Amino acid sequence: MKQIPKLLLVPLALAFIVSCTGSKPVAMVGEKKITKDDVALRLSMMKVFNPQMNEKVAMEQLIRSETLLQVLKSKGVEVKDQMVETEMSRLTGSSKNNPKLEALVKDYGSKRKFKDLYVVPALVEGLAFREAFQKDATFHKDENEKMEKLLAAVKNNPSKLEEMAKQMGVAFKKGSIKEKDGLTWDSSDRDVAHMPALPSGVGFGQFFKKMLLEKTPTGKVSDKVESIGQIMAVVRNDSPSKDSSKFTVAMVARKNFGDWFNQNSQSIKVNRLEEPNSNAQKPPMPAPKAN
Repeated sequence: MKQIPKLLLVPLALAFIVSCTGSKPVAMVGEKKITKDDVALRLSMMKVFNPQMNEKVAMEQLIRSETLLQVLKSKGVEVKDQMVETEMSRLTGSSKNNPKLEALVKDYGSKRKFKDLYVVPALVEGLAFREAFQKDATFHKDENEKMEKLLAAVKNNPSKLEEMAKQMGVAFKKGSIKEKDGLTWDSSDRDVAHMPALPSGVGFGQFFKKMLLEKTPTGKVSDKVESIGQIMAVVRNDSPSKDSSKFTVAMVARKNFGDWFNQNSQSIKVNRLEEPNSNAQKPPMPAPKAN
């Protein structure tokens, strides 16, 4: 057996040390390892959007993503390969109108761990919100019961929606949808100043009209309590026409997604094995001028 030349031993040893260091776990989420290499790659990807990004934030993002994956699994929600591929296709399509996203996909899209460290974290946030948080009947029990009670009270008498909402302490707001402007809310209403920002615009207007108004006859209320972002709502279809559609929404704000995450992640053990650098890279200081 040939001996390795001494001149090659040092580079090989250094390569081995770097390899071991890079694969060293810096955090554990349950049995899942997050390595130094994972954090470094996540950091370099996110710096495309935010040059001030640091290792600590990158590591915490990966911890959060893996925690959400395990929360979803505990609730029977599986992140399937096809979902990941669909999200990858969506990102690639969106990148055509987003220079930073285009640069990210170009520079990192072919890397083996791109899907694990960028696509999946983006996917699980939305999936957890839609399939777990919004559907958690126990977590939203109080708000859901109030809105179900309101719906039952106005189901056979939709014209009393505003009156019953006031009696029950439920906010309401009127809005309209036009082809050019999309969905807009009546600015004269002051009853929802304490509510989360309400979605609007052309894209959301098309969604709202298709998914809610077109399924609700004129003068009637929706057949169930609807989820619209951070609110739970009873929707009345007021007066659709060729040019516009008017509606009234009675609503309550659902509990915060962050509170839901904190509550549901308590059973998942997170162990931070190494404290990453929390300082963003700073440009070098200029050399002192010679006298």
